[in-house]
Amino acid sequence: MLMGPHTKKTNSLPRMNSTLKYLCIIAFCVVSMPAQSPSGSLRGVISDPSASSVPGASVTATNSKGVVQTVKSDSQGRYEFAIPADTYTLRVTAPGFEDFDQSNIGVRGGQATALNVSLTLKTQAEQVNVASTVAAALSTDPSSNADALVLAKSDLDALPDDRDDLATDLQALAGPAAGPGGGQMFIDGFTGGRLPAKQSIREIRVNQNPFAAQFDRPGQGRIEIFTKPGTDSFHGDILYQFSDAALNSRNSFVASKPPYRRKQWEGEVSGALNKKTSFFLDFERRDINENAVVNAQILDSALNIVPFTQAVVTPLTGIESNLK
Repeated sequence: MLMGPHTKKTNSLPRMNSTLKYLCIIAFCVVSMPAQSPSGSLRGVISDPSASSVPGASVTATNSKGVVQTVKSDSQGRYEFAIPADTYTLRVTAPGFEDFDQSNIGVRGGQATALNVSLTLKTQAEQVNVASTVAAALSTDPSSNADALVLAKSDLDALPDDRDDLATDLQALAGPAAGPGGGQMFIDGFTGGRLPAKQSIREIRVNQNPFAAQFDRPGQGRIEIFTKPGTDSFHGDILYQFSDAALNSRNSFVASKPPYRRKQWEGEVSGALNKKTSFFLDFERRDINENAVVNAQILDSALNIVPFTQAVVTPLTGIESNLK
């Protein structure tokens, strides 16, 4: 077999297969790449009810896929997002203002969406709780009168020992009473009795229940005195008081010092009679050479009116005892 001139034969099929393979890979990558949405913007101004800007407000934009972006408003209250086209929910928060929320805000690619926000002031809610201890201290019981005065123990020691002075001081504490008779004094629940010696008084209540139904007069001026009960053991005390003109100053309405002397004895004894009965005995003796000053105008022997001033002795002696 005769051969012609030597010719080199080239095989181009493998090269074509490689080119087609690269083209297929490029086409697959182009097809598989997701379509990118064109970007848009969301901007606006944050203001308060007086139309003044609110700087530093926190502005959050959340798209439909839950992606969140947050910016702060500038010194003029402006905010701006550069975000892909989508539907967004906008939330604005600032100290002292109620939170602002708005959904379904559409942002289109290549366009600016404007949304100005006017915040409202936050309402300050205050709640006052009254403690149960305060409620317990307040009472509608008529015996819980806020103006009541209860005297016992050391309070009684500060009162005068003289019965007349003691009665005068108690009437002053009770104040004016309704009716022409003045105040009322109750001794162990009864009226009309004589004021007992201070040594035998356990407690004094002034105006504790001004409008109680058991009393015949309403209002202030009521003095209730409770004497000491008997005790299970014997005990007692005695008091002696003495005063003389030598210890007094001269009355300014008389030229000379009148005679005066006062002696007072008080005492009490208490003890048990048996297991169920006790007794209480108090006594008092007063020997007072008091005096009264008389200021008058009289006629002399020539029938002229002349002033007359003189101290007149008014002696008083009294003995009293009580047994219960």
